[in-house]
Amino acid sequence: MLKNGLICLVGLVFMCLFVITRTEKRIVPLNQMKNPYNILSVSVQKPLIKLRALMPQMGENPKMCALVKDALEMASTDLNHKNLKYRYQLNIQHMSTDADKTSVVAAHQFTRDKTDAFIGFDIQTQKIIKPLLNKENIPYFNLPVAGFDKHAERTLLQTAHPQIEAHAILKLLHKKGCRRIVFISQNTIKNTELVEQLMHEAVNQKIILKKLEINKGAKEVATAFQKAQDFHPEGYIILLETPERADFSRHYFKAQNRLPVVHANVSGGFHMADFEGMYFSDMPGLKQSFARRLKAFVKTPGDEKIMAAVYDSVMLSVQAFEKTDNKANIVAEMQNIKHYVGVSGKFAKDDSGNYTPVPVIKKIINAKAYLIENE
Repeated sequence: MLKNGLICLVGLVFMCLFVITRTEKRIVPLNQMKNPYNILSVSVQKPLIKLRALMPQMGENPKMCALVKDALEMASTDLNHKNLKYRYQLNIQHMSTDADKTSVVAAHQFTRDKTDAFIGFDIQTQKIIKPLLNKENIPYFNLPVAGFDKHAERTLLQTAHPQIEAHAILKLLHKKGCRRIVFISQNTIKNTELVEQLMHEAVNQKIILKKLEINKGAKEVATAFQKAQDFHPEGYIILLETPERADFSRHYFKAQNRLPVVHANVSGGFHMADFEGMYFSDMPGLKQSFARRLKAFVKTPGDEKIMAAVYDSVMLSVQAFEKTDNKANIVAEMQNIKHYVGVSGKFAKDDSGNYTPVPVIKKIINAKAYLIENE
């Protein structure tokens, strides 16, 4: 009896082991299972935003056109590699030499392709396209590469703005207690608008601004500096070419009373060691990391600042879309964006709705330029 029971117990154990073994063989990873049923795999795609960029004809300015095209293609490539709320498709096309044809083609594409935002090139394009866009509630972004008439609508993303630069210069001098300022400048066409804005801004800030105009040469600089002393100034603004700036600096360092000096518009460059302790206004330049990428990416080397501004025009529109949950509200969302920081600098929205670069004031200390924020 005991022997039979032991045999039954051993048989039962073997049976259990057999069942467990068979069961383990049936447990396989889910990704290795062969499913006899065809299961529909659904991937949820992000909503698509269609951006259309219109470029000038190659024959009109082939070099500029190539620069714009390279910058737009770089922006398009970057958009495909960013983790964004929407997917973006940037279509680039050339505008027609026939203005009416351009208008008809654009209208057809808006309705057929459901364009979500339009990036134009110049004031002529804007005049043709803008009414169509307003009707369809499509935002317009103008590439900041063409000079516009003062009284015409400017580009949305500006590359320079003398009014804001003048405000920054006089604001610094006002904070330093300067109420009597001598402004020494050279009468050149490129300086005209900044000179006008400095004179206008001085009135707004209740600053007495004595303007002295010179031509060229060390002798004229010496005469102007002597006249400046007779005015008993509390500060200086100079808008001079490189040789005359150096001449002014020599007279300044010989004087016993070192008053604050701001150099306006120093795009010509200068040796910082010659202007120790002085200030100068500057427009934020493009980021060096972006400049390095341009060299590796672009097919047509050229004006890096223009290419950065074109790139920013695209990215400004993308920032607006990314801030809204409904792309139909994009025009309204643009009103809420007061500042934009891009590869070509920091921009602020002005009273006309355009974005203008925010100038900065730097001080030369130990032959190096340092950004002044709290001085």
